Formats: sequence, structure tokens, C-alpha cells
Amino acid sequence: MKRLLSLFLTACFLFSTAAYADKSADAADYADESADAADYAGESMDMAGSNTTVHAIQAKSCPLYVEFLGTEPVYEEFPIYYVDEVNDLPYVDVADVIDLLNDLTELSSPEDPLYITKYDPDTVTFSLEGSNSSLMFDFSEKWVIYTSFETFSNGDDKTLMDALYYSGFNKESGEPELFQRVPGKNLERKGSPLIISMDDYNIPMIHQDDLYLMPLHTAFDLIIGIPSGGYITCFNGEGIFFGTAGMFGWAAPGRLSELGELYYSVPTAERSEEFAEYGFNELCMELDHFYGLREIHGIDSFYELILGSGLTDSLLSPDANEADQALATLLNIYLDDGHSGYNNNSWMTGLSPEENPMMTESGFSTQRSEEIEMLYRKIEGKYEDAEKPYLEVGNTAYVHFRDFDVGRDPASYYDGVSEDDIENDTIALIIYAHRQINRKDSPIENVVLDLSDNGGGQVDAAIFVMAWFLGETPFSVAGMATGAMSTAYYRADVNLDRVFDEKDTLEGKNLYCLISPVSFSCGNLVPWALKASNRVTLLGDTSGGGSCVVLSMSSAWGSTYQISGTKRISFVKNGSYYDVDRGVDPDVSLTKPASFYDREKLTGIINDLY
Repeated sequence: MKRLLSLFLTACFLFSTAAYADKSADAADYADESADAADYAGESMDMAGSNTTVHAIQAKSCPLYVEFLGTEPVYEEFPIYYVDEVNDLPYVDVADVIDLLNDLTELSSPEDPLYITKYDPDTVTFSLEGSNSSLMFDFSEKWVIYTSFETFSNGDDKTLMDALYYSGFNKESGEPELFQRVPGKNLERKGSPLIISMDDYNIPMIHQDDLYLMPLHTAFDLIIGIPSGGYITCFNGEGIFFGTAGMFGWAAPGRLSELGELYYSVPTAERSEEFAEYGFNELCMELDHFYGLREIHGIDSFYELILGSGLTDSLLSPDANEADQALATLLNIYLDDGHSGYNNNSWMTGLSPEENPMMTESGFSTQRSEEIEMLYRKIEGKYEDAEKPYLEVGNTAYVHFRDFDVGRDPASYYDGVSEDDIENDTIALIIYAHRQINRKDSPIENVVLDLSDNGGGQVDAAIFVMAWFLGETPFSVAGMATGAMSTAYYRADVNLDRVFDEKDTLEGKNLYCLISPVSFSCGNLVPWALKASNRVTLLGDTSGGGSCVVLSMSSAWGSTYQISGTKRISFVKNGSYYDVDRGVDPDVSLTKPASFYDREKLTGIINDLY
């Protein structure tokens, strides 16, 4: 679903790793890695008629809202179904969801390929035009199979697990723009097929009356939401809402977006026993397959984790508020990884006070990180110069920002960048700093990138910074759902001449990066890349970690949350992809936080190193 990205406000960075665990030996035997979708479909034809239970199916319809298309429904009547008189668990035909994806594609990027749907007796197969990557729903064996999870949304001709959002090309002018994907240098290894047994989680798949039905939330997530990077789907009993994690605003009185007002306008409700059980099982299924730190956390299955944590009864409760509280505890307390967390209540729970304790409670690791951050911020506040985005002290330039932010459309940077633009825009700051450092008669010999209080942000800004320091910069990702691996190389047009060369870099300067335990996510990724280059000296204390791309999610009953997703930023050495979640150690240790922010003293320390 890369074609939808240009219409969404992307919330970038935070990388993740999800270990893929086979749910059954039969499933592993079933998927021959060399078999293509056509072979599989042929094998499935003999399974026709294996679904013998006859269900009572009631057809209905509801409006469907898509965030980037405003608050009017995209469909006045999107088909949904209720099965066996369970009136709070909606189903959809999986082909209707693919039709929706194709409709949105034609609206946003008419030149992009569409998905082709193929039917066999108990199998529906979706594949992008011209791609060998398919998503198969086997209603006989109750399996969902991605032949190549990482390319299902992008197609075979795109860079595998490409981290960069911007295209690097201006279609109107036909010119390169800000970024270049270095051609011919990608290293890629596709992973194994991703096989999910719905039977293992008691998630129904029903083929009856020419309908191919799955619960609405599961179908939307597996076809659109998760492969596209985490767009969420929520159903409030009256309408379907599809968009980014922030489409509802803040679920508190006076803090809602227009869609949020609509979403929470319905009365709160209890969950039927069937719906509560489905919601619990579906949560386990998605976390088992798409939580990126599962292996590192030693989680064999989320059912066992939830059971051992004493949260099972609450997650199965008819009281949605009790289920939301248990979900928040699972994410904030038991996962406690800095990227995973509870965001907004379900419509069934209703709005919270402005300060929702479910959103603010945290585990030991997060509490410790918050305490360290407060310490560093307090000390930094005593040194006025330390908070300046760009500062020169003698022969040393300091570049400092707390978040990796892209402030505007890429084409607008070519209209000019001034000192007024650098406060909350990382790319503008780097362009400005590069110009100052390389001005005529510049005294600058040392450049210090201060990430000591940087908590992460947008990956495009991170790549821009790395390319400024390193020129051609590698970016490595491990796909934890399937075992896929990818390293891509990028350059940045820092001097805005639309040429990617050494003039865009800090060639000839002594390069440093200041880190601390507060340096998290992108603030951890960039120091890792700089360390691996052997061209940059790291100063300070071990960074705070955070290796996975954030994946936005929603529960089947309508609460929203996020997890460390399937893409894990990695450090590659001797051909192996290593996790960076533990943080990176400095080359030169600074034991007192005060020495980070006294720029005169730090400049002296740096000059004494040589």
C-alpha cells in the first residue's frame, strides 16, 4: 500500500523485529517456498466443499470513512455481515476489502498497478499486477499465507523494506529531490512465506453462498493495515473508520478530531461472549506474528504471556473498559519497550479524562528512562548555549535537535532555508549548518552532532543526517516476521544543487556524535550507523536503544495502540544482521552530564583528543 503513503501524515520512526514462529508443523509442510500462487491454488481445488457447517448469515451495510478523504463517507453502504445472530461481531467478504484497496489506489495514484483477485473453490488469492507476491486465504484449511510479506504491498520492483518515505524525485519538474537511492548497491534476501493458521486462534473463516467471510477487523488488518505499515481500522457499531493512528485525535473531551467526534458519538456498550473471545484471540494472533521484539523478550506465545500475567479474565470480560485497562497493562507494563504503548480507548469504553492513567502508566524500563531524561534535561537547562540548534565555539560547530522532524514538502527546501526555519525542522537545520560550516574562511574543524536528548522521529530526517556525515550511507533492516534482510544505500542533496556528491558531506572535518541513555529510536539508529563507519567518534554514555519501526494497531473492539513492528533496524558486521536494541557504546566516555552541555569545556575535551 505504498501508493497511499503520499496521502497520509506519516508518523515515522521506531524500528522493530518480530520473530516468526510456526504455529503448526502441518503449515510448514504445506508451504513449499518454491511453489507459486498458481501451484498452490491448483492444489487447493480438491478441498472444495470441506466447510460443511451451514451458518445463518445476515447481510447489512454501513458507511466507511477514510481519514485522508475527510469526514464524509467514502462508501455510504459498505457491505458487512453478521453470522449466527452474533450482532456485535461484523464480517466482511475479503474480496470487498481488496476492491476498497484498489478504489483508494485509483483515487490516489491512478498510474500504480492494482490487485488481481483469483478464486478457486475454497481459496481466494490476491496479487499485485506484475508481481509474484500473493496473499492467499484458504477457507478449507483456515490458513492465511503471504508468499512474500515484505513485497505484498510494494511489488517485486521496489526496494525490499525500503525505509525512505520520500521518492527522491519531483514528478512535476522531472528533477532529483533531496534523496537518492544509490542504484545497483542493494543487498536483499526475501524471507520465508508467512503462514498464519486461523484455526490455531479460533478465528472463523466462512465460505458460504459465494461469500468468503472473515471478521472485519482481521480482514482489514491482514489485507491493508499491517502490510502497509500500520494503518488502523475501527468499527463502532455504526461505521468503519480507516486511517492513521492519530485520526481520532486524543480521546478526551475537547481533544477529538472531527472523525473522533463521530467515532465516539455512539453509546458505550458491553461485548458479547463471542465477540470478547474473538477479540482476545485476534489480539494474540496479531502480536504473535507482528510484534518485533518477541524473540528478544523471550515470548513463546502471547496467550502464555497474558495467562502468566493474570490478564486473561479481563481481556475476555464483557466490560470493554476492563479489557482496555488489561491491554494497556500488557503493552505499557509487560512489553515496556519504549515503542509499544496504549493510545486511545475503545468507543465501547468511551472517552477518558484528559489525563488517562491507562496511557501514562509505565513499566520499570520506561520509568527509568523517563527519570534519566528528566535529569539530562534539567542539567541541559542550566546551559543556554546547549539548547541552540546551531552553535559555533571556536573551531567546533554544534548541531542539536531533540527530534528527527521533516518540516515541509521536499520541493520547498529548494526555495531557500534561513535561520528562522531551523528550530523544528531537522532537514532545514542540516542544510543551514552545512552552509555555515562551509562558508568562506570558516574556522570550523570539528562538527558535533548532539543527540544526547533525542528521542527519535521520522526516518527520512535520520537518513538525511547520516548521509550528511557519511556521504553514501547504508541502511539495514531485518524483517522479523519472515527472516527477510535488506541493506539499501542512500545519499542526500544537502547543498541543494540536485547533484549527489562529496560537496553534500562534511569531508575533511573531524566528526563527533554526542549520545546518552536518552538517545532512543532514531536517536539510537544514527549513532549506530556512525559508529559502524569508523569515521565518527561517539562521545558520552551508552545510547538508549530502540530498534523497531513502530506499527500502529487497533483492537477488534476499537481501542488503539502501537507496538514495535516487524522491521528491525540492524547493525551489519561480517554479513550478519545484529539487533541494536541494547544501544551503542561511546568511543569516549563522559561520566558527568554537565560535561555534555558546557560547550566551552566540551570543545576543549575534543581538541585534546588529537
